Amino acid sequence: MVPLCFAQLDKDFLIKEIKGQRGSKCCLLDKGLCVGNKIRVMNGTKDCFVVKVNDKIKYALNFGVANKIMLQEI
Repeated sequence: MVPLCFAQLDKDFLIKEIKGQRGSKCCLLDKGLCVGNKIRVMNGTKDCFVVKVNDKIKYALNFGVANKIMLQEI
């Protein structure tokens, strides 16, 4: 498993785990970032990552959030 912040660009992954406290997890779940969903890092810099969830929704995540989302390569 690899944190989202270190994932390869333009490659599909599955969300395997979301670390952190309950409040931050609930916020991510509400946005569709759930365990088992497909995710792709579209663009990334050292502190901002643009991701696409289930080939539909795009989000920009900061490094702190991206570091808590653990991915597995498909």
